Amino acid sequence: MREEAIKLEKVRKSCNITEKVAMVLEIILLVATILCIIGGALCFGFRGQIDQGIAEVVAAGEHAEVDSSFQALNNLEIGGFLKFTIHMDELLANKEYGTIMVTLCGFAAVVCGMVALIFDLIRRIFKAIRISETPFDRAVIAKVKVMFIIICVELLLMSGLGNAVLAGLIFWSITNILEYGFTIQQQIDETL
Repeated sequence: MREEAIKLEKVRKSCNITEKVAMVLEIILLVATILCIIGGALCFGFRGQIDQGIAEVVAAGEHAEVDSSFQALNNLEIGGFLKFTIHMDELLANKEYGTIMVTLCGFAAVVCGMVALIFDLIRRIFKAIRISETPFDRAVIAKVKVMFIIICVELLLMSGLGNAVLAGLIFWSITNILEYGFTIQQQIDETL
């Protein structure tokens, strides 16, 4: 019985560490999301000055690579079912650099926010395991299933079917392992 308590304490410690790391990453991503939103708002507010400033620099020949840097972003495409393609031909032709920067800041805010949500769900999973009496608890398994489904849907939207299916298979296997542990835990509890 003493050995079981030591192993359970190790599980709690590892869950606690993982929970804290996920929380730190979540906070970093939330801060990045806020900074992207603020940056996008500033670019929107000053887009006329941005366009004029970059046009002056390019016209002076000081930084001819500015146009090519923005050109490299043309037809930027993000996979997944939320297919998002930025067609910048017209914006580049009109020298609307500020609008391009607003679009990129908005896109970065959405991506950072969605990844922050994934880390929030991961943190919640490990917190549920840590505070439960045993990792093989029916309530923990139910929370894990719900959170895994949410993460898979988010992966489907962000990165496509392949990554979502792979994550789904991994999560399904983990859930089956937890359910098997729950069954064994019940049998042990009944024999005591």
